[in-house]
Amino acid sequence: MATKTTEFMTVVEVFHWMCDFTIMTSMTMSCLYYNPILIRMEARIKAGFFDYGGPLTPEQIKVRATMNRNSQLMSKLYCSLCYCGLVATYIHVFFAKKEYLLPYPMWFPHEIRNMYQYVLTLIHVFIVAETMTICAFSQLSAFVALSSHLIAQYKILIIAIKEIDLIAGTKATPEEKILKMHAKLKTCVKHHVIINKYFDDLHKLFSIPLLTTAIFICLAICTLGFILLSPNVSVPVIGALIILFLPEMFIIVVYCVYGQKVADVCEEFGHTIYYSDWYTKPLSVQRDFLMILIGSRKKRQLTGFGLHEFSMKGLSEIIKATFSYFNMLRAMN
Repeated sequence: MATKTTEFMTVVEVFHWMCDFTIMTSMTMSCLYYNPILIRMEARIKAGFFDYGGPLTPEQIKVRATMNRNSQLMSKLYCSLCYCGLVATYIHVFFAKKEYLLPYPMWFPHEIRNMYQYVLTLIHVFIVAETMTICAFSQLSAFVALSSHLIAQYKILIIAIKEIDLIAGTKATPEEKILKMHAKLKTCVKHHVIINKYFDDLHKLFSIPLLTTAIFICLAICTLGFILLSPNVSVPVIGALIILFLPEMFIIVVYCVYGQKVADVCEEFGHTIYYSDWYTKPLSVQRDFLMILIGSRKKRQLTGFGLHEFSMKGLSEIIKATFSYFNMLRAMN
């Protein structure tokens, strides 16, 4: 029983770190390859994204502040889960009966024969694990922050579109109303173009990492489920394995949730234009509304290299694929 449990722990830990290493490597290579895009996105955010020629309304400022707060909260939560997984892999070392047991199954060119070598080896292992944890945290934090800015800018643009109806209801002369509506629509079109370019950059930057994450986390979850249903696995081991894979589960859920948020806010933008009182505006203003409406009809969805959609639908497909792979493992067993 003890031997079987140790084998399960070894298999899961090896698979866990293989998944993490592959996901982090894909993200690192993507950031290096698309470094000019990443620099351009950072510069855009630091510059305030878009200038409407005046201060934002209190509602727009509130939207931006809310998204900043939510992204920070999500980053802190994920950081906590990462370190919980890190601690979970270390804690079983202190309860093991085997001498000089390492928290991770790693190969070393030397044999550990005394406490001095054991401590040095543990320090090396901890540095490797800590680096992987920081990389995982940085990857998700970057995705959440960049996606949050995209969502916030869409919401700010939606508020700006609604302000056009308010201009039509003012007591100004018809000529002044038309000039103000044209000016507002012009700035909205410019803002929308910048948002679309930002989305294309975000999608290009995370396309391959998202696909890699979906594939490996799907394999990890179903392998974990297969092992947990084995009659030879004890309750403490089950708890340790679940905690070990919490960061991976959290990653895929966050990717799908924020992908769904991006798709929803894009659809909301198109609906805001269509359901506005555009048909009561002068013909010249209606033409401008038509142009921005056409531009808003293109579906904006984060995908993994165009092969997998990251949304709640995509999350359900991952769960279905997980069960399919799980049933295949059971049939092979």
